[in-house]
Amino acid sequence: MIECEKKFLIADLDAALCGADAPVSFQQGYFETGPEGPTVRVRLVGIDRACVTFKSRISADSCREYEYEIPRSDGEEMLRVFCAGRIVEKRRSLRSANGTRVWEIDCYDGANSGLATAEIELSGSDEPFERPAWLGEEITGRPEFSNRALALTPWRERSVEA
Repeated sequence: MIECEKKFLIADLDAALCGADAPVSFQQGYFETGPEGPTVRVRLVGIDRACVTFKSRISADSCREYEYEIPRSDGEEMLRVFCAGRIVEKRRSLRSANGTRVWEIDCYDGANSGLATAEIELSGSDEPFERPAWLGEEITGRPEFSNRALALTPWRERSVEA
């Protein structure tokens, strides 16, 4: 499956979360695959779900993505055994984007505390979408803001020029 997403920093978090669903906690870890390899992650969602995901970049805003549900206990063990030191924690809220699309609003915890991003999945790079006033700078395709990069080098430990 090919996924196309646009990603942004959030300029006004209170406005972004106004009308959004209650947040769900995510804990996701990344397997070592090398800088040019595909991204392989295990994700714990809320208190009862887990999945493993394989991603391969096609362009700045598109990738091939395959995600599979796994038993929660397997996900917990994979996170502990295979992903130590490469983990991202966040809370995700969903907010409707004019009824046709959904904004995923991520508020990061742990080493990335203070970072908040929003993503919208589109049918293609050229699909128009309304840009809410609460969005900040677009960071689509900026590797330092990928969750994999945030797991390796937390946001607070970087000097990112915005």
